[in-house]
Amino acid sequence: MRELSSKPPRANRLGVLLPLASDASACTRTRARIVVAVWLSGVVAAALGAAGCENLNQRFSGFWRTSDPVASTFFSGKVSLALGHYGRELTGVAHYLDGIGTELKECSCSFLALQEIDLAAGTFVAASDHCGDPRWIWRLELDTEGESDALVGTIEEQGGTVTVPVRLDLPTGDRFVPDEQKACGE
Repeated sequence: MRELSSKPPRANRLGVLLPLASDASACTRTRARIVVAVWLSGVVAAALGAAGCENLNQRFSGFWRTSDPVASTFFSGKVSLALGHYGRELTGVAHYLDGIGTELKECSCSFLALQEIDLAAGTFVAASDHCGDPRWIWRLELDTEGESDALVGTIEEQGGTVTVPVRLDLPTGDRFVPDEQKACGE
């Protein structure tokens, strides 16, 4: 049977009680537990990284652009979205361009009003107004399967009269949004 020591127990800087030096087997067990804990934390971190874990608040951030024109009853041309996250909210500006990608002289942009967001599923619904025309409802989903990330979905004119498919790409995976794309003079 083991004798109790009259020495007070020692603690490390975190306040964790350390075994007495005379108890060699306890020291060995403690060291083994520490090694296993460190090893497991490394395995978990590597697994999460391999699983594609990311900051969910940044997955939509960036300057997204269409390569093909979008056509509705009041607009025909290319669109781009400058998106950013503030907390768990999504905000942004829709930019309207002509068929070759030049910003329109009038009504070149509008702010997005977030209606619904599911960060875990990678989807959101937002609305934008374009110079008094019917409101556009953007229903987009993040697609990370291709060469670059894309937002894929539809743009629907409010009232459901016209729904058009849209694909907005994030060129070279760059999530930086230039200051001039964050503003809208409407």
